[in-house]
Amino acid sequence: MSKHHGWSRKEGLSSEPMVRMVKPWKGQNEFRRQLEFVENRAKKNPIKGRCRCDFCDQGSANYTLSFQGVQWSGALHHAVLEHNVRPSTQFRNWVYDMY
Repeated sequence: MSKHHGWSRKEGLSSEPMVRMVKPWKGQNEFRRQLEFVENRAKKNPIKGRCRCDFCDQGSANYTLSFQGVQWSGALHHAVLEHNVRPSTQFRNWVYDMY
């Protein structure tokens, strides 16, 4: 797995950055629902210390999630829900495929 801005992906997936949108993005609610489905099946990997949200400084997840060779921050759900962060197209497509 390779890391990019705190989010890891299978080798070969794009390193396209996540984007913070001003308003909710098309398909955001469906993606959140499908991400939750995948997160419920993923393995939680604890990390030391407490993470803070880059946008609001709120305490955030102190774990990463991994499933089918892909690893991502446990804080992703918060970032999508509270800050309209849109993950890369490749990560969103991977979540859709796992659903």
